[in-house]
Amino acid sequence: MSAWWVNAEIVERVLGFPVPEPIFYEHIMIDGDKMSASKGNVVYPKDWLECAPPELLRFFYNKKLMKTRSFSWKDLPKLYDDYDEHAAVYFGDKQTGNEKEDAHMKRLFEISQTGEPRKPGMPFSQAVMLSQMPGSKNDDERVGYAATWVEKHSPGSALKLHDSVPVNIRSALSNKQAEALRDFARELEHAGTEDEIKDVCFEITKKRGMKTKDFFTAAYMALIGKERGPRLAPFILAAGKERIIKLLKTL
Repeated sequence: MSAWWVNAEIVERVLGFPVPEPIFYEHIMIDGDKMSASKGNVVYPKDWLECAPPELLRFFYNKKLMKTRSFSWKDLPKLYDDYDEHAAVYFGDKQTGNEKEDAHMKRLFEISQTGEPRKPGMPFSQAVMLSQMPGSKNDDERVGYAATWVEKHSPGSALKLHDSVPVNIRSALSNKQAEALRDFARELEHAGTEDEIKDVCFEITKKRGMKTKDFFTAAYMALIGKERGPRLAPFILAAGKERIIKLLKTL
C-alpha cells in the first residue's frame, strides 16, 4: 500500500483531520517519462515562473482536464504560440470560422487568467531573439522569460551573430546566394521597416531567379551560422541594421 494512503488513514482516524486532496502529478509526462520526484524530473512552479507567467501554466492544465499531459521545455515556444492564438480569438482579432470552436477557445483563455484578461506581449520567438541582442532594450516581460528559457532549458536556441562571414560559410554558399546577399546589403540601406525589408528579400530572389528558401538559408548561415533562425526582418532591426550591412559586406 502507498505511504500516502497509510498516512491519510492516520491523519483521519488518529488525528481527526480530513484527508487532504491529493495532487496526482502522475498524470504529467516530462519528455516522455512520468514526472516523479525519484527520477528528478519534476517541474516545480518556481522553475515554471522563471520562464512563463502563471496564466500559461493554467492554460497548459486547462487544455486537457483529467487527461495525461505531456510537457517538455523545448515545447514551451509552441505553448506560448497556442496561448497567443487563443488570446487573438478572445479579443476578436481572429476567428476560426467555427462558432463552437471560437467559443471554446475564448472560454479556455478566460479561465486561464489570474486577473483581468489582457493581450499577450510580443511573440515568444521574437522575445527569444531580443533577449540575446546586446544593447537591446525592451520592457516586455517575455524577453526576461525568454532569456531564462534559453539559458536553462534550450542552450541550442542561443544565437551568436557573426562579426564577419566565416570563411567556411563563404565557400559553402553558391555564387547566386553570395551575389543575392551582396545585393541585400546594398538594398538594406534604404529599408527602414519590417515590411520594407521583406519586400527587398522577395525582390532580390525574383531578380536573381532563386528560391526564397535558398535566399533565407544563405542569410541565416551568413549571419548566425544556422540554416534557420528567427524571422529575418525583425531580427535585423533588433540586431542593428548597420551591423548587419557591415557583416554582409565581408562576403
